[in-house]
Order: sequence, then structure tokens, then C-alpha cells
Amino acid sequence: MSVTESGASSVELLKNGTMLAALSGPPYSFSWDTTQETEGSYQLVAQMVVGGQIVASAPVTVVVDRTPPTIVSKTPDSGATNVSLTDPIQVVFSEALASTSVTAGAVMLALGSTAVGATAMLAADGKTVTLAITNLASLVLPGTMTENATVAITDLAGNAFAGASWNFSVPLWVDLGSVSGGKPEMVLDSSGTPTVATIVTTGSTSQLLIAKHTTGTSWDTSTPSPQVQTTVTEFSLAIDKSNALFLAWDEGYASGTATPILVARWTGTAWDKSYGQLLHTSGGAAERPTIALTAAGQPIVRWAELVALSSGPDYVSQWTGSAWNSFAGVPSGDCDMQPCRIVLDSSDDPIIETSGQISRWIGSSWTTPVNGGDGLALNSTQQAVTFQDSGTSIQVLGISPTGASASYVPALSISPVESEPLRLGQIATDGSDEPIIVWFQYDGGTMSSPANPNLHVARWTGAVWDQSYGTLNNASGRSALVLGQGTTPIVAWADGSTAMVHVSKSNH
Repeated sequence: MSVTESGASSVELLKNGTMLAALSGPPYSFSWDTTQETEGSYQLVAQMVVGGQIVASAPVTVVVDRTPPTIVSKTPDSGATNVSLTDPIQVVFSEALASTSVTAGAVMLALGSTAVGATAMLAADGKTVTLAITNLASLVLPGTMTENATVAITDLAGNAFAGASWNFSVPLWVDLGSVSGGKPEMVLDSSGTPTVATIVTTGSTSQLLIAKHTTGTSWDTSTPSPQVQTTVTEFSLAIDKSNALFLAWDEGYASGTATPILVARWTGTAWDKSYGQLLHTSGGAAERPTIALTAAGQPIVRWAELVALSSGPDYVSQWTGSAWNSFAGVPSGDCDMQPCRIVLDSSDDPIIETSGQISRWIGSSWTTPVNGGDGLALNSTQQAVTFQDSGTSIQVLGISPTGASASYVPALSISPVESEPLRLGQIATDGSDEPIIVWFQYDGGTMSSPANPNLHVARWTGAVWDQSYGTLNNASGRSALVLGQGTTPIVAWADGSTAMVHVSKSNH
């Protein structure tokens, strides 16, 4: 600190209000040796007398710091397993760091002996360093990842971190845990947390189970079932912008007994069943419902009806706020997808599958059905996206708003021992409108006695089919697919017992 004032009769330097030095001069300068000072924060003020008046400088804070930063916590921690690479990779230090010292070369990741491209970011608190992996798809998983924080990291006083290195295990698929039941449906809330619904069968009864992921492999199953009877056959799940769950379901059919589709909304404390019931045919039995929500959060439901145990017509209806309004002329035939799917375009017009064909409501009528059938999604250009599994290849199709069908991307060649004959495939499109598909096949045994029932996952990158997601083994075939953060496949899938649903999140 220096002082320049020709009229000053005396200059004093105060440290935290007490005399540190009397300065002579001009130029009234002072060099302070802090090596003998206790570590801490000091406030320095230069004070002088000019023309008989005391004049003080603005205070200057000096921090005496000879202690290097240390690590307070790290996520994932040393020895952690089942690590999700889409979750934050963070290191929290004991004190604020020099921002210029926090670089990709100062905090590094390696998978085995291979360096992993990542960017390092220092949070506003000055203590938290977050790593973001540049390209997850480039990683060959599973494997052991090493994180290395180097001596290049310094605090604001220039004290260097001593350096540290630790390891954690990274699977190809992160296990989010399991819930009882089969026939899974899944949605993500606004925070990206999955809710899964299943049917748990015990003897002659079947109960809807609703489970929300909490942390790790744990699930909250405290939300009760809205069902009335003791048997649920099929159901569909949706979630609105306020994170309220909607369910549409059918209950056990008894010959000669009218059985409607029921719709309910979870308010957070109870099920709102004010939506009434859906049944057009007197004495009929409604079945195989699927539900979607308009931009305003109103449900649209598609279902089929049995008449005297024979297939009847299909229906699509929209809730207006006080009643159900039907879409006329639904193409005849049942929904063959398992589970059945309905999607809504940007005008809230429904798109459905019937007998392996896709149709779309265009204001007053349905477009002519075109071939499709495995999974159903919508891209940003309002194309419906579906696929067909021939047993030797999978062809993804894009269907325009006017109902014109064309190949969406090149076909994917597959070579199963035996394909599942049912329409169990799932599809979603990522933020680049590229398709991600899930399909079931047997990978072992013979056609007459197939074995190794697995779910396969693949994504079109824009240039090639990426099949590095591997397989989900011992699957029964029924699954649900959502994309975490718009890109990461999360699959809820029933295993071979058909009594347990596993939820797996891709690390690829």
C-alpha cells in the first residue's frame, strides 16, 4: 500500500483498527511481511492528517493464507459402483479456488487407461468443480473410471492442491432398482424422475402398483391403486405439466357384465375420478385403453370394446372438462401394440395404431391407415415415427401429417434365432429427431426351442446404427421406454418371471 499526499504531516497504517506501522516519506510506502502473521483476513486502512483533519483511505482486505485446499467431498466417491454418468461428477474443495487453475488438464477422467474428454466448470461458490463428459457414446462400458485432481489446482492465494486420485465403477446400464409386477408403463416428471406402474398378480386378483423413483435403487410405492374391482387387465399412464399422474384402465371382464374404461387423476393425496366411465356398447366390455394428455392437460383415451367376448369397434374420446367428446369413424380393428400407444400432435390431434397400421385425425376424419406397428412416437416436424420388425431387419418409418409413409432412416439388419411375434417394440426420438428403438428377440437356442430372451436397444446417429447399448437379459418382452434429458434411454422391463420389473438407465 502506498500513500501520496504532499500536505500530510503524518501517515499511519492500521491493521484491523490497530497500529501496524507509522509511515515516513513521502512516498509513505510500506512492505508488509505476512510470514509471521496468523492465517486469516485483515483489513488495512491508511490514515493521515491533512490540514489538521484526519483523512482515512478506503479499507483494503488482505487474506493471509498458507494452507493448500483440500477435498471436502466428491461425487461419485471412491469405490462407488452403479455410477450414472448423466448425474453430476463433482468435487467440493475446502476453500475458493483460482478460476484460472480449474481446467480440463487440472481435473481429469480416464476409463481404464484411456483418457475421457471432459470439461471442468467452477461453480459460483468457487469451491465446487463439476465435470461434464464430452461424448458418452465414445465410452466402452462397463469399466473402472479414474478421476484425478492435480497439483495444478490452486486457491486464491496460490497454494497448490496436493493432488488426489480415486476410482469408481461405471456399468453399461445403471440399475435404478426393481418393482413388483409386470406390464410396465413409465413416465418422467419435470425433474426427470421416473414413475413406473405395473400390475401385480396374486392368484385370481391383480393390483395396480404405482412406484416413484427416490434415489439409488429405491422406490416409493405409497400411492394407492385407484381400481374398484380385484382384477385389472390393461392400463395406460400419463403425466401432466404439474406432475399429476393420469391412469386409464380396464377391470376384469365377466360374461354378461358391462365393464367400462375408468380414468382417474392423482391429486397428490387422492384419486380424482370425476372423469366418469367410458363404454359405448350396452353390456359390452371395454379393454386395452391408452391415454395421452393435451397441451391443456385434458385426457384423450383410445380403447376397444368386446361384445359377447367377440371383438367390437374401437373408440377415441377427449375430455372437454365436463364430458367425453368422441372422434368419429375410428378405423376398425384392435390395437396390436403391447402396450397400446396413442400420441398427440401439436394441434392435440390423436395418432393411433390399428391392426398394424397408423392413422391420424386431421380435423374431421382419419387419414388412410398405413403400415407401421411397433412403437409410436412423434418428432419435431410432426411426423409420426414407428417401425416394423421383419425378423431379419427393422425398418423405421416416418408418417407425415397427411398420412404419407416413407423410410425414416436406413434399415437395421438383425439376426435373431427367433423373433417375438407380438408387437412389443418401443421407439422414441431424441432432441435431434434421431430414433432410439427397443425390441425383443431370442438370441440362443433354436427356432423350435429358442433361448436367451433379451431386449435390444439401438440408436440411429445420423450416419449409422449404434448398437453399443448391449442387451437387457432374461426379458419377457414387455417394456416401456423414455428418454432422460431428452437423450438417455431409460427402460422399464419385465423379466422372464413376468412378476418383476427392472428399471435400467443407459450410461452409453
